[in-house]
Amino acid sequence: MSKTWLEIAGAVLDSVDSDRDIFSGGLNAAKSDYEEKKRILHRITLILFIICAASIVAKCFLL
Repeated sequence: MSKTWLEIAGAVLDSVDSDRDIFSGGLNAAKSDYEEKKRILHRITLILFIICAASIVAKCFLL
């Protein structure tokens, strides 16, 4: 689920008075899970980029 939809759902739930705590708790958990996955994927992407850049540099210097 994208961050935009999570924010829209949060705004809708904030405007509703009944049973808001149950839904808000679940939404906050989903937001934190989304942010955690995003950080992990950014780290993986950075590591892969560094590996690719190092292999290109090594190939240029060895050939």
